[in-house]
Amino acid sequence: MQKKWLAPVLIVIGLFLTLQSIVLVMTLFKMNDLEKALPALAQQAQQAAVPEDEANVDKPGAQTAPTPVETEGFPERGPADAPVTIVEFTDFECTFCKAVQPTIQQVVEKYDGQIRHVFRNYPIGAIHAGAVDAALAGLCANDQQQFWDYHDQLFAKANDSGSLTKPLLKQTAADLGLNTADFNACFDSKKHLDAIQKDFEAGNAYTVTGTPTFFINNRIVTGAQPLEVFTEIIEEELAKAKKS
Repeated sequence: MQKKWLAPVLIVIGLFLTLQSIVLVMTLFKMNDLEKALPALAQQAQQAAVPEDEANVDKPGAQTAPTPVETEGFPERGPADAPVTIVEFTDFECTFCKAVQPTIQQVVEKYDGQIRHVFRNYPIGAIHAGAVDAALAGLCANDQQQFWDYHDQLFAKANDSGSLTKPLLKQTAADLGLNTADFNACFDSKKHLDAIQKDFEAGNAYTVTGTPTFFINNRIVTGAQPLEVFTEIIEEELAKAKKS
């Protein structure tokens, strides 16, 4: 009689112990997986804790100049009362400045009548041998109301440091039909050197550290950014203007 019930009991005990072993193994695997996952979970939690403003700090347009960027008395195009003002600090021999010019032209055409584009000089003479002379020449062309045509020609002809030579700058003025006597007198006397120096110092005060640097309603955009970057910021500023 005793042998009849002993066998089933032993079977049940065996099954129970086997089940416990399986549960223990599964638990250990889960703990191991969790241990591996903890660093990733901690990183996710840390990222989630970062404020959105801090996460976007490097996004173009996320930061602004420490003081309003001055816009009066410089070469400009577009209506003076446009809701969006773009101030460009640039260097005629800077390759990135040249690369972004087609994009800026697209912006000017796309937002015709809605933006004001202001040009300011930031020639980095230490690495661009012809940059200061080109800046001087540009302002001499501006004296004859030919700045933007001259500006376009210089960027088209610029290749690298020293490519914008004095003879080339003077010949470009002649090719555009400027009064060469007045232009050459302006250029040779370095008439606008003080203005260029003030532009450079002002750029430093506005946190310009390289070219090109743009201030779109005082919001900072650096480098040869694609059209979409400019469009996004301009649209945001236009929307703000409509609400005000």
